[in-house]
Amino acid sequence: MIYFLVFTFLLFFSPHLGSLRRGEPAPYVPRVCIKMSACLLAGSCLLIHPTWLTIAIQHKHEIPQAAPISWRTLEQGLDTAIIEVALHQHIVDRIHLVRVDPAYFSFRVHQSAHNPRTAESWRQQLQAQVVINGSYYDHQEKPLTPIKSQGVSFGPSSYTSTHGAFVSSKHYTGIIDLQGIDVHQAIVPYPDVLVSYPLLFDTLGTVRAAGHDDWLANRSFLAIDTDGMIVLGMTEQGFFSLKRLAHFLNQSPLKLLCALNLDGGPISSLAVKTDSYHHVLSGRWALQNPERPDQILHQRLSSQASKLPIVLAVYRKERIPGEHA
Repeated sequence: MIYFLVFTFLLFFSPHLGSLRRGEPAPYVPRVCIKMSACLLAGSCLLIHPTWLTIAIQHKHEIPQAAPISWRTLEQGLDTAIIEVALHQHIVDRIHLVRVDPAYFSFRVHQSAHNPRTAESWRQQLQAQVVINGSYYDHQEKPLTPIKSQGVSFGPSSYTSTHGAFVSSKHYTGIIDLQGIDVHQAIVPYPDVLVSYPLLFDTLGTVRAAGHDDWLANRSFLAIDTDGMIVLGMTEQGFFSLKRLAHFLNQSPLKLLCALNLDGGPISSLAVKTDSYHHVLSGRWALQNPERPDQILHQRLSSQASKLPIVLAVYRKERIPGEHA
């Protein structure tokens, strides 16, 4: 973008720079170009550093505040909300939330290394009410952590974790802590499993997320609240580091028992559809050097939804598909 502005300036002004130096009036078109270039340059400065990013860089150790939450019931057992995140009197992010009652909805992990799709494409194909991105995968679209989809295992056969897994069966749906235990033995009872990391905070309230305070990205996560509801969440912007997200959720009015991070950045995706509601959110921010203008501009202008080889789908219980996708 900056190079484009400089090029435009030189293209229109170079024939007239001599007259400008001599104090002669510039022709009308270059005067218009001066104004246009000034406006574009001012706009590009705002584009390079949106307010949330400036605050994230300047106040990287401060935990933001959550605005009051108002849940909207889409149907029995399924609610949605957007929680505004504020720091220094600015809205720095919004977290899109879906709250699911396991008594009315079931959860299934789906994977397809040969045919990754966007979250909305997955949702349409599976006829699910909600789809969120899964855990990590390699350049061949294969899982980097153990997962299970309707009893079929994928991912590494040997794996040690100090974090957690989202698990679902007829008898229990929630998050289990894998620290200090055999991962593959722990997930045996569950037909659908998503091992991921970090466990943002555990049931004792201990923050387990680490990482760099200036590694910022779109974030997605799974959590359990004190009523046993499953909360799916995704940030709208890239304000949060992992550690700051963990502290924020732990202190938020959501009353969460624990929370598990999913893959983030442009991979973060959330799609929700009911008879009266349809919402799709795709990530685009992943900044390991948030002060680099070229990196920021590239991601600021990116809008294409990522294709996902691993997702978690939420179904109303009478609509669960019988076949593996």
